[in-house]
Amino acid sequence: MTTKLRTKRYRQVHPKCGKSVTEQNHAKTCNINYIVGKYQKTGLVDHINRHQGSYGDVSNADFETAMSLVTEQTTVFNELPSSVRKHYKNDVQTYLEALGTEEGQNEHRALLNPVAEQETAPEEPQEPKKVPEPEPEPVT
Repeated sequence: MTTKLRTKRYRQVHPKCGKSVTEQNHAKTCNINYIVGKYQKTGLVDHINRHQGSYGDVSNADFETAMSLVTEQTTVFNELPSSVRKHYKNDVQTYLEALGTEEGQNEHRALLNPVAEQETAPEEPQEPKKVPEPEPEPVT
């Protein structure tokens, strides 16, 4: 059995090619010591909290109840027509988030019950025009 030795690899160094493209003006705000110091002063981590949190009372919910709710909603979503599921990108989470808003509920109703395009009503049938009958010729 022969042993194959690895050849020594040499690191290739790229020559410096001009000015660095890294923006140094963000260096201070990215420093962890600056972030922690700001948190200790204000109690807020503002570079992360851009959106308000949404909170729900789930103190009485247990794991089984939560999973049955998720399973039920997944089943309801899978029973929707494929065009509706495609609108929600085949994602139950997107579907549930949309139903959480009134605008999303209205949009969902419109998807399930599309308004049919109004067809132009056909003209009402008219009675055929009567052609006057010729008068009978007198018999002589």
